[in-house]
Amino acid sequence: MKKLFFIALAILLMASVSYAATVGLAVDPKNNREVWTTTVYVDETSSTTVDAGNVVCWDVDDSSGDDKNWVENCDSETGLVAGVVWPADISGGSIGLIAIKGSVPVDVPSTGYGSVIAANAILCSSSTAGVAAPCTTLDREAYGFGFAVGDSSGGVVQAYINP
Repeated sequence: MKKLFFIALAILLMASVSYAATVGLAVDPKNNREVWTTTVYVDETSSTTVDAGNVVCWDVDDSSGDDKNWVENCDSETGLVAGVVWPADISGGSIGLIAIKGSVPVDVPSTGYGSVIAANAILCSSSTAGVAAPCTTLDREAYGFGFAVGDSSGGVVQAYINP
């Protein structure tokens, strides 16, 4: 009876455990890519939609520093990059998914500085909200969140996001 009680207790404890990130257990390498995601709350006004491909940063100021998963569009080169909105847009004040590891499309400038991104360029957040650009800081390891897999085209680059 005691053994049965501990088995039931163990099952209840395991059922109540939640994981922060979604990591696929198996990937069909021929037809799919492996992308790790996490759920976030977008701390933008309800009239703002954070588009798929936007680079988002941890919003530690508004989440009162208690490790909530609040994000907002990045608007400067920073080490607070949380990930890239993927696979769908997220409305401000809503919950959605961001990619934290894997190959996903990332928004980059369509014209001007940073619009031509070559393969293997290290990507950082930029001064344009939600848009990535080649890192300009000397400390690319601290601010870079991934690298371009191919050349950019039409304001988007396929990028590999590093955890």
